[in-house]
Amino acid sequence: MQLATLHSLRYYQNLMEGFRSALAVGWFTAFRTETLARLAEGA
Repeated sequence: MQLATLHSLRYYQNLMEGFRSALAVGWFTAFRTETLARLAEGA
């Protein structure tokens, strides 16, 4: 169970890092579109 928790935390940490970076450079719409497409594919 601990490994799954660490994996989930790392996933959300990476997601938020991408979110912040996209906001900083004005690419949030592209980031959102790409992220939602990856999630829909199950990646």
